[in-house]
Amino acid sequence: MVTVKMLKPYYIKADEQHIRIVLAYQSFAVLINNKVYQFIPVESKQIRMNRRTGRVENIDAKFAFQNGKNVIYMSMAELISTPGFLMHLHTIAQPYLKDAPTVGVQTIDT
Repeated sequence: MVTVKMLKPYYIKADEQHIRIVLAYQSFAVLINNKVYQFIPVESKQIRMNRRTGRVENIDAKFAFQNGKNVIYMSMAELISTPGFLMHLHTIAQPYLKDAPTVGVQTIDT
């Protein structure tokens, strides 16, 4: 089972339409089979959300996580289904959202 252990953005950039949550080395960690895997910036480095709807837009993004010499890749779609990920993400993005509800669970159109 995969769970989010930590999600702390390196920085957040907001423009008129999007919120970009930029990640840096070891700013994001997941727990996979009781082992901590740290984010490494070898694939995608940011999470892009629509400021009006609060939806994650870069669903096809691929993120890399490392534990020792083991590297695991997870897509944004996989991360969204991970317990706690959307809660962490919306807590981070909430101050930057426009007209989005403050409470609720995001759904993704596929």
